[in-house]
Amino acid sequence: MILPTIGRKLWYWPPEDFPHPDKSQPLDATIAYVHSMDCINIGFRDQNGVPYAAQQIYLWHGEGNRPVGAIFGYCEWMLFQKGQAMKTEALEIANAAPGTAFDVDLDKIPFTPPYLKERINALRANPQHRNVHPDVLRHLAEAQFRDDIKARKDAQEAMIRAQMPQPMRLPTAENDIAD
Repeated sequence: MILPTIGRKLWYWPPEDFPHPDKSQPLDATIAYVHSMDCINIGFRDQNGVPYAAQQIYLWHGEGNRPVGAIFGYCEWMLFQKGQAMKTEALEIANAAPGTAFDVDLDKIPFTPPYLKERINALRANPQHRNVHPDVLRHLAEAQFRDDIKARKDAQEAMIRAQMPQPMRLPTAENDIAD
């Protein structure tokens, strides 16, 4: 769960009677005061950039169903903030105790593609990587992946060059002279 703090940006879904033309998009909001984990005051701008304020707005953390018919509307975190919070939580779990950095379930860390998961697991198996931070492992796995792609590309280019006919030598003044 993301801790609401003053100055953080989020999305504001105003009530149905608020006059804004495109109700399919949220409005830009900033936390001005925190009453509790799910009740905040905000400053927000409509779709024309006109500033407004709203007090005691419900902050939906993404758990359960979206609030329907909220009298004053509601706020929610932006998608990238939710992703960052999940990643941070996974790293905190991984670093909770010494030597447990490798007990992280890679499926719980967002945005880790399968090809990287395989490489990270292979790195984990190496005893010299026992207490390496998961971000460092990911960086190493990405570097290995880039190196493998480059090696494959170089091998393909070499194979294509080997299959191409050799260019003909054009006669020049030096090699035209008969022995």
